[in-house]
Amino acid sequence: MQKKNKNMRSNIPDEYYTAEFMSVSRYGELTVAASLLTQEQHTAMRIQLASDFPNVINEIDALVAKIATKVSCFPPEELLQRAWWEYVSVAIKFGTDQIDDIEISLANRMIDYVQSIIVSVEPSNKTANYLSEDDWLSLKEDVHNLFFQLTLKYQICKMADLLLKDPKADMELEMFRFRSETLWLHVRGKRYQSHEIQALIEVLVPHTDILKKLFDIDAMLLVKELAKILKKLTSGIDSLFKELIPLQEEVLNRYKKISEKTGISNFNELLEKIYEDQNLATQMNAIIGELIGIDFFDVEKITCLPR
Repeated sequence: MQKKNKNMRSNIPDEYYTAEFMSVSRYGELTVAASLLTQEQHTAMRIQLASDFPNVINEIDALVAKIATKVSCFPPEELLQRAWWEYVSVAIKFGTDQIDDIEISLANRMIDYVQSIIVSVEPSNKTANYLSEDDWLSLKEDVHNLFFQLTLKYQICKMADLLLKDPKADMELEMFRFRSETLWLHVRGKRYQSHEIQALIEVLVPHTDILKKLFDIDAMLLVKELAKILKKLTSGIDSLFKELIPLQEEVLNRYKKISEKTGISNFNELLEKIYEDQNLATQMNAIIGELIGIDFFDVEKITCLPR
């Protein structure tokens, strides 16, 4: 009797799924997808996708205009503050089973793409004073749909349109275009963050004289202050909570002592008593300004750059 080789894979998949036009089989960690379309069905689908291409472009243009209109109607600092804190909450979970790549990518886009819209569009005369939860979720859905269209549907329909017009198209060139566009859509930078300061030094040092003339600041000092912004936006949240926890304990201890000593039970009155300590009040206001307000992003407070 022939012994079965332990390294031989079984022809029977661990899992098997079929959809209208494709099948997916899983063999351990290996996943195999296969088309179920006949040649005639494949040709008909390509023609349909090519005919959809102009509609996809119009949908993308409409989404961009819709997003621009929405962004112009809200305070920029509220939009970016909400986007950054949401990104932080998502990034903390990244790498766990609670989050996927699409969620972290969308959180990124809600910072960089919304920021690009803010600097590109004139504020509306009907700017709202408050960004509601519904407003935010609506904007987030539009941005998600836009990048989904650009990454998937647009690329598929564009490829179908190209091959319908030119069956002998240069597919290596087309693959280069596809990779370039998707990298441009989803990759935020061109350097590792640890190289950022050195890159700034190399760019700015040759312009020290003009920097001194215009702003009375040399290149190295400018780099040093820009590094403070980078640190604030990366490790600043950790530092903030390290300051918050002992301060919170101090406030609770004082709250208890004053309550026992004076017999006051009203929270607001106790808070006023606690705030009589000017040093403690200053620390509390500083942390609240970063945690709830926009001091965390206030360049004038973070750095010593000239106004």
